[in-house]
Amino acid sequence: MSLRIHHVGIVVRDLEEASSAFERAFGAVSYERSAPSNSVRIAFARFANCELELIQPLEDSHPTATFLKEHGPGTHHIAVQVASAGETLQSLIGAGFRVRETVPRLGAANSLVAWMDATSFAGVGVHIVEPHDE
Repeated sequence: MSLRIHHVGIVVRDLEEASSAFERAFGAVSYERSAPSNSVRIAFARFANCELELIQPLEDSHPTATFLKEHGPGTHHIAVQVASAGETLQSLIGAGFRVRETVPRLGAANSLVAWMDATSFAGVGVHIVEPHDE
C-alpha cells in the first residue's frame, strides 16, 4: 500500500488572512473548496508534496469552533489518502484501532472521509480520505 499525506488541517480565525499568509510567504496558492455543511469555510493551500486545509468555523456548534475556543488557531489533524475509504476503515477497525465513524461520509470536495479516534494515534487527530476524481 502506497501511503501519502493528503493534507494537514489547520483551524483559522480568518480564511482570507491565513490563505494570504501562506501565499505571500511560500507562494502556496489557495483555492476555496465546497464544504459538506455551511458551518465552515474551507480553502486548500497547495504545496508540491501536500496541501494545507485551512478551516474557518462559521457556527459555534461545529467541532472546529470548539477546537478554536480551547486551543486557538493551529494544527487540527492530518489526513491520510487511501484508495478505498470503506476498505481501509474496515481494516483499521479489524486491527483494533478506535474510530469515530464506522462508515465513510462525504467530506470536502466530494471526497469520502472517516475519522479515527485520536487516542489510537498518540493524541493526533487523523482521518482517512478517498479523494473524488475531478
